[in-house]
Amino acid sequence: MRNYNIVDFGAKAGELSTKAIQSAIDKCHAEGGGIVEISNGTYTSGTIFMKSNVNLRIEGGATIQMSTNAEDYPDFECDWDVRKAPRYCAKCLIYVGNCENVSISGLGTIDCMGAEFCEVNPDAEFSETDPFLIKRMRRKAGSENTVGRMIFVMKS
Repeated sequence: MRNYNIVDFGAKAGELSTKAIQSAIDKCHAEGGGIVEISNGTYTSGTIFMKSNVNLRIEGGATIQMSTNAEDYPDFECDWDVRKAPRYCAKCLIYVGNCENVSISGLGTIDCMGAEFCEVNPDAEFSETDPFLIKRMRRKAGSENTVGRMIFVMKS
């Protein structure tokens, strides 16, 4: 199985690397599949679209970090009723749609930058039936048009 390291496609740690990651995925898919490798560093990304026969491997010591710029997440057409999606959109970090033999593996991290999009909900109350305080956080005001989910899998 062939490896495609995102650095070879122009990804740079600490910089927006969406295009480089997508280019590696596209080439891997076009050549019959393999492993798209992310290693050693933190790579910021907007939406990436997975393709069939691609394993996105995030090595230990590597991180895909969500961009905090709403423009990095296009609201794209999909075969799903987006009215049922959070905030009525298909925006996501990783989209796996109409694919086969796709995986995300490795000991690395996907950092969704939750603190950038959420804040403590002052109305959250402890409950014996909800010991984890599911509503302890809420979306920050002004972040309605950002990403709706980390990984969106549909018809795959």
